Amino acid sequence: KDPTAAIFRRQGGANMLIAGQREDLGTRLLALSIVSLAAEHDPHPGGGLGRAARFVVMEPAIAEEKPDIMLAQLADHLPHEIQVAGRRGGADALAALAAEVTRRLDEQVLDGEAVFLVVRDLGRFRELRKAEGDFGFGGYGEEKKATPADNFLKVLRDGPPVGVHVICWC
Repeated sequence: KDPTAAIFRRQGGANMLIAGQREDLGTRLLALSIVSLAAEHDPHPGGGLGRAARFVVMEPAIAEEKPDIMLAQLADHLPHEIQVAGRRGGADALAALAAEVTRRLDEQVLDGEAVFLVVRDLGRFRELRKAEGDFGFGGYGEEKKATPADNFLKVLRDGPPVGVHVICWC
């Protein structure tokens, strides 16, 4: 059979989920995905070598216990823009990505740089879960602030058609 490949087209649902029990293998698959995508995309926007790409990496705080397999280390070795959002910075990174997706949808930006949100160990990011008992009641007339879970869902659902993709291991 042909080698396994993930193709990130600009169409709905073009995200990747890696499921498995071994943290070391999951992290290595994420790292290989980042390196492969970096090799495919131009590290210098406007350089004429192809479409640019940037990465947003979310790693849980527990990842610091094994620094030898941290995805954050890739930022030192790749020429691409890599934003590392730890456990505390994840909510802000997701809010910025959701705002970027909304902007691209509103302005119909279909050829912007590719953005890859890489989430290591999804289960460690509890704030990405939908709140139990949140049925949307109450607060009529008030504008509800988007939660990290809402922003994550926005990026998952609406991001791929405008070039914002999620690669996640859990």
